[in-house]
Amino acid sequence: MRKAYWDLLSENITPGKIDKEWLIRLHLELQQRLIRWVRPGRTKSEIEECLDNEIFKQLITNDLFDKEELINLIDFCFTKVGKLQAPGRDDDLKISRDKVEKEIYSPEATFSSVLVLFLKEIHGLLDVLDKDMNDFITGNTIESF
Repeated sequence: MRKAYWDLLSENITPGKIDKEWLIRLHLELQQRLIRWVRPGRTKSEIEECLDNEIFKQLITNDLFDKEELINLIDFCFTKVGKLQAPGRDDDLKISRDKVEKEIYSPEATFSSVLVLFLKEIHGLLDVLDKDMNDFITGNTIESF
């Protein structure tokens, strides 16, 4: 099921065939997932500002979202997840970040290949963060470190 989702996303963000509405929804989902575990205040405001969905929508709609914008988005998200997650998860974050950075600078890299890999990796880390936080809230021990 997940593979089919990622394959479909890859197909829908190829040059000349970009589903901009889907990208905008994915961006909003990413913003909401990052905000989920922060208290109202500076960090939440920073996430909302840096991942402003209206600005992203304008950039995507007007074909102004370029490689530099993507690299900034990737860096911001990995940095924020690193601050939110347990220190015991830092190695996982480094592995994911390294994979994405390797793809960014690969001569064969495309917007689609970088974005899909980034979304897989960042949502994987956010899934673990969600699990860890829910385990903490419910008092379950975190055994997977």
